[in-house]
Amino acid sequence: DMQDFPTSRSNFPPRQFQRSVHIAEIVNDKLTAARTVVIRFLESDATVERMTVKVKEALGCVEEITLTDSQGNEIVDSEGTRSSSYWKQNSRKIYAIFEDDFVEFQNGRRQKTRRRSEETGILQEVLGKIDQLKQATETLQNATEAINLLSDLAKVKSTTARQAEQLHLVMDAFCCHVCKSLMSKPMFSTCCQSLLGCQMCVEHWLLNTNYCLKCRAEDFEFKVHEVKGLSAVLAFLKEVHTE
Repeated sequence: DMQDFPTSRSNFPPRQFQRSVHIAEIVNDKLTAARTVVIRFLESDATVERMTVKVKEALGCVEEITLTDSQGNEIVDSEGTRSSSYWKQNSRKIYAIFEDDFVEFQNGRRQKTRRRSEETGILQEVLGKIDQLKQATETLQNATEAINLLSDLAKVKSTTARQAEQLHLVMDAFCCHVCKSLMSKPMFSTCCQSLLGCQMCVEHWLLNTNYCLKCRAEDFEFKVHEVKGLSAVLAFLKEVHTE
């Protein structure tokens, strides 16, 4: 008698796949591969739930783990993740993170997002103050040019050579004529149409004399006023300058 041989593909054992999974730790709010395990799986195992079980078996652990992509985004059950074509591609890195670490990682990301949102809000407020100041000083060419430069710097916060040069021009424009530092509560004089210096410095000047510290016009005390709203802008400028 002739021996029977399998003639149908269905008689062959199911195809087995394998892939690497990186066991991640959180270092400086980033995923770092501490080690790697290789898991073998069948087409029927190609789901998030079954692959998670496979990784836990490879680790020999009972703790809950979460599978993520390389950016730390959780891999969730979907039509796209229910196929071996998703899991067998080693070019797509997959990380496994212990549940407690994953929660900590997600909380850290949310805090970063919240901080960015707050910083964006502060920046928008500063830019709004700059726009108000530009409208109030349209007749003051030097001050307006300096504020335009400050607005550009605030939007990009870059440290290129060109912008560093612009930053020095802005710093010079807002330099107090008395203490030679960046103005605090800037004072403006109507006699020479100029920003003069810090409120405290100008008030101290007025204790000894009553003429403008720049153009020497008399009755200075009636011609000098604080520029409202500029302090927040200059605080931002100081921050940019020190970066």
